[in-house]
Amino acid sequence: MRIWCAAAATGQEPYSLAMLLAEKKHRWLNVGAEVVATDLSQTALARAKSGLFTQFEVQRGLSAQRLVQFFTQQDGEWHIAPALQQMVQFEPHNLLHNPARLGRFDMIFCRNVLIYFDLETKQRILDYLAQQLPKGGALVLGASETLVGVTDKFIADPSLPMVFRLKSPN
Repeated sequence: MRIWCAAAATGQEPYSLAMLLAEKKHRWLNVGAEVVATDLSQTALARAKSGLFTQFEVQRGLSAQRLVQFFTQQDGEWHIAPALQQMVQFEPHNLLHNPARLGRFDMIFCRNVLIYFDLETKQRILDYLAQQLPKGGALVLGASETLVGVTDKFIADPSLPMVFRLKSPN
C-alpha cells in the first residue's frame, strides 16, 4: 500500500498516517505500507525530516496517548519515534510538475492545497494526481475543496467524506 501526502509541509499529516499504520500494523503487514511526503518548500521538508515539533504543534489534535506512545520530549520539543520517521519518505516536489517519478499510489492526500489555485491549474494538478492512482484509488481533499465543475475523473465516495475515487478511464 502506497500513500502520498502531496503537500506535506512540516510533516504533521504524513506522521499522523504513520501513527495510524503503526496502530493497525496487523492489517497491512503482509502487503507492506509506504508513506511518501512531498512539498515545494525545502525548508518545510527539512523540518519535517527532523521529526521535531513544538508543544503547540503536538497539542493541536494529538491525543495524550499518542503523544506518550510516539514521541519523546527533548529540550522543550517533541521528537517523533525513529520507527515512524523511517516509515515516511520525504521528497521535494512541485504540484505543477508531473509526479510520474514518484510512482503510483493507492491513496493521495492533497488537503487544503487546491484552494490556492485557479481553475486551469487545479485541473492540471488533478490530471497529474489521477495518473498516479489505479482505478478506485482514493484522493483525499480538504473540507473546503470540491471537484464539482473542476474534473469528472473522480467520484465522491458516499461512505467517506472528502474522499474521491478515480473513475474508470473513458
